Amino acid sequence: MNEIEVRTRFDGAWVGGFEVAEETAPGDQHALRLRRRSDGTVLPEWFGPDEVRVVPGRGPTHAAEVQA
Repeated sequence: MNEIEVRTRFDGAWVGGFEVAEETAPGDQHALRLRRRSDGTVLPEWFGPDEVRVVPGRGPTHAAEVQA
């Protein structure tokens, strides 16, 4: 499973320590639900492909390539 980073909605910084818990395509938009690796908590929000990325140097470079 790929470790990914998420762009914070507060200041736009990238924060690591997450993995994909679930993915779906509601309507025409691909979305991901994330799990915090430190404690296994699944975040309640859906994130779009522009809000997540694989940790640089550790896997695919585009969110569309991230697999649950």
